[in-house]
Amino acid sequence: MSDMFNLKSPDLVNLQKLLKRSPNMFAHIAVDVANDLAFDARTEAIKNISRKNTIRTPSFLKKSMVVDKAKHGSSLANVISSVGSIDISGKGLSTGFAEQEDGTTSNKTRVQTILGRTGGNKEKKVKRPVRMDKASTFHNKKQFGGKPATMLRKLRAKQIARKPVLIDQKNNLGMIPGVYQMQGKRLQLVQIFKARKRKAQAIHWMRDAANTVTETTRLTKTWVKRVEQRLPKTLK
Repeated sequence: MSDMFNLKSPDLVNLQKLLKRSPNMFAHIAVDVANDLAFDARTEAIKNISRKNTIRTPSFLKKSMVVDKAKHGSSLANVISSVGSIDISGKGLSTGFAEQEDGTTSNKTRVQTILGRTGGNKEKKVKRPVRMDKASTFHNKKQFGGKPATMLRKLRAKQIARKPVLIDQKNNLGMIPGVYQMQGKRLQLVQIFKARKRKAQAIHWMRDAANTVTETTRLTKTWVKRVEQRLPKTLK
């Protein structure tokens, strides 16, 4: 019986050391678990968005879905790992799918028409010539003046149909503000300059992802895995 209380026993010595450092060890485990859950939530969020939305650039979605990891050395009260979608352009080009999560109206002020997408397919990306980026160049209505018929005649005469025409909010042509492009013999609207009025359907992609990864069984497995990794082999 005396052997059970002999501190020279290897297991008891290890247990004694473990108890002395357990506060720091537990904080370390908590950081690992928090980061595991954040990356798992990221994976689930991408699945949710992809399943319920038209994703034309999967790589953009993955890059915009980021994890801010918890740092080792933090106290338990400061163990925070966060995940979410951000505007990686830094220019307000993406809403981070916030309107889909909340069921609100997007703050975007441009709407692409089907004619502005590659092959006239709504599943495809906006055609390169009509994108509003630094690489794109546009004609301006000031270059033409007069009525839409005059614009059409000058466009055909100069044979510059591939270069889009920019019609701003202040025009006296009776035309909807936006980007137009010659297609065949017609000047067609490929992007509309207006704020979106219709609210997005709420799909709660982030809330559902968080609920999935914090489900009791899955959460328990994550903790058990990380605790076992930290425990000395003789105590497992």
